[in-house]
Amino acid sequence: MIKSEAVLIQVLSDVEEFLPQIVIVGGWVPFIFQNYVWKNIIARPNYTTDIDLGVSDAALSISNETLYNKFKSRNYSERHVELDKLFPIIPVAKLRKESAGIPIEFLCDKKADIKAVKKILGKEIYVNIVEHFNFLISETVPVEIRTKDKALRINIPPEERYIFHKLVTFAARIERAKMAKDLYYAYYMLRFSPNKSETLLKLKQFKILPEWRIAAAAIVKNFSAITSEGVVLVEKEFGQDSIIKNLRKHILETFSMLLKE
Repeated sequence: MIKSEAVLIQVLSDVEEFLPQIVIVGGWVPFIFQNYVWKNIIARPNYTTDIDLGVSDAALSISNETLYNKFKSRNYSERHVELDKLFPIIPVAKLRKESAGIPIEFLCDKKADIKAVKKILGKEIYVNIVEHFNFLISETVPVEIRTKDKALRINIPPEERYIFHKLVTFAARIERAKMAKDLYYAYYMLRFSPNKSETLLKLKQFKILPEWRIAAAAIVKNFSAITSEGVVLVEKEFGQDSIIKNLRKHILETFSMLLKE
């Protein structure tokens, strides 16, 4: 088990009672699919560190305690969003006192009722507001992660929603580094999913959404040739490939496939 995975498991264990109200998002989703759903030991994704957790305003508070109080009782570190203010904060998890901390970021939709979200998190925790986020977490896949002494039941987005949200998010990005990560995760899921055909069919249902036009336009712009920016970004993020000889060609074909009827 890698160190960052050990931190993730520890965080999930510490907030176990809140897991029904939380959806794991971000870079840990491909890892969880690979390790706990697909169980594909060969195709390991690039590891992430930051832990991104989604919360819906439709989730009901099931405890008198908030996540902030839970983190506080477990002696989590805190990162202050504004240097001259005590709150809001971002919880930081560590395996050991001397180790580098891993931030735990909470996200909700732009149109969410923040007061409802804060009933779960606590008013002290900073919340990232994300466009189209309810789309990502409106459906979830239950996953069981077994530790030495318990089974943690978590929620992650379905493959098709995760991929589509990455494409829409990428289309709105300005920073190339974040664009590269969005595209890499979308490519990874499309390439290694054992349910690829089914996932592609499910992706097609989103073509009626206005966001599809945004994503499609970005794909056309960034994946028109093997020298296009999107292809180059994914290739660089993916790294050396011992399986596919012409990686750029495969990347181009994978994203072009999304535009086919």
